[in-house]
Amino acid sequence: MTSRGDSHADEIISAMEADDISEARNLITAFRSMPEPVFDLSGEAGQYRFELYKAECQLVDYQDAVLLMREGRPLKARKALRTVAASGGYYASAAEEVLDKL
Repeated sequence: MTSRGDSHADEIISAMEADDISEARNLITAFRSMPEPVFDLSGEAGQYRFELYKAECQLVDYQDAVLLMREGRPLKARKALRTVAASGGYYASAAEEVLDKL
C-alpha cells in the first residue's frame, strides 16, 4: 500500500520495487533515526496528521520485515513480523498471513 502525499514510506516502497535492497535499508534506517514529530492533538488537523504518521510507522515496520526476508534473514524477519502482528495495527493481519506461510 502506498501512502498519500509526500511520504518516506513511498520512497522505501519504490526502492523495494526497484529491487534496490541497499537503498531500502538505508531509507528505513534514516526514517527510524529521525525524531518523532510533535503533533497538536487538540484539533482535528493535528489528530489526522498523527494518525497518518502512525500508519506510516506501521507500514515501515511491515516493509522492514519484508526487506529482512529479501535480505535472507528469516529469523529476524519472523521476529519483526510477530511484532507487527502483535501490534494490532494496520498491517497486523498481513503480517499474520506471511507468518502462516513461513
